[in-house]
Amino acid sequence: MGPSRKLNQDEQLKALLREKDEQVRLIVHYNRPLIFFRKIVALERQLEACSARASATHIRLLKTVDVLDSLRAQHASEISALEQEKIKLTHNVDRWRTVSKALEVEKDEMKDVVEDLIEKIQISNEWTSWPCSRLHISKPAELPYMLASELESTAKNANEDLLAYASAIIARLRSELEFERREHRNTVEEANHRIEELEAQVAVRETELETRIRLPSQRVFEDALARGMLSCSGE
Repeated sequence: MGPSRKLNQDEQLKALLREKDEQVRLIVHYNRPLIFFRKIVALERQLEACSARASATHIRLLKTVDVLDSLRAQHASEISALEQEKIKLTHNVDRWRTVSKALEVEKDEMKDVVEDLIEKIQISNEWTSWPCSRLHISKPAELPYMLASELESTAKNANEDLLAYASAIIARLRSELEFERREHRNTVEEANHRIEELEAQVAVRETELETRIRLPSQRVFEDALARGMLSCSGE
């Protein structure tokens, strides 16, 4: 009696399961169009959202391209300006170097001339050895009557005056030579200082120019595009 009753319960349970499966199959069969419709509506909404995001991203991308083109034009203009400034500074450096070389040559020539003049004055202590003028008199000048002692004293005084005059000239020439040397030294130092400043400016401009030339424009474009995509995903 016990085993037969258990078999009946199993058969009833299987029958109930089959009935439930049939009900589920019927529900799915009749509700399948509604499910498909809902899926289609959801997909259309997702498609519209993606289209809106793509449109916004496209607009941002166009704006980014415009900004990038503007930056490239500005970059090219700045590079051109830096090139012009570099050329100008290079010309200034060359001009100051030429001036410095000319001053060096002039100083050497002046030094040689003054040294030759001083040497000639130191060697020539008599009027007779000095270059005479080309003036000629029609008759000898009449000398006043003087005693021999007076003539000797006059000649001695004349020689002393000549030596004093020559010494004064030598001292004056040496003073002027020292002054010219100091002035030339100051001019050369100023020119060298100016050349160093111009060379430093040229170096700075070259560094800026190399930095701007090596500017990663593509990275700027990618960063702008990435920011646009992030803002779209945030929306």
